[in-house]
Amino acid sequence: MPLCQAENPDELQAAVLNALKSGDVEGAKELFEDLAVCRGDSALVIGSMYDPAQTMSGRPIEPDARKALHFYRYAAALGKVDEVRRRLSALKRSVQSDPELVREIADLAGALEHQH
Repeated sequence: MPLCQAENPDELQAAVLNALKSGDVEGAKELFEDLAVCRGDSALVIGSMYDPAQTMSGRPIEPDARKALHFYRYAAALGKVDEVRRRLSALKRSVQSDPELVREIADLAGALEHQH
């Protein structure tokens, strides 16, 4: 997993908010994805935005279960294990037609089972 490259994650978060305020959703998404490797809470948020199992009105990006899982891995690595564990079962149910992805989700859930 890549390490946080931001010299100042607070400045990166401010840049995300500025991009959103200016209507640059794509730019904000890219910056937020960079922030996600620095902060577990940010990784959870971007994971949720991609997660097809999460209900979100006005979702700014297209759901993508693989990307959701990608960011949930970061969130877990950054200490958000319990939150990720709760989201994985719903994500797994939403992708039953993709056995490979179901296995990847189950593998992560199994790895997290003994972490706190």
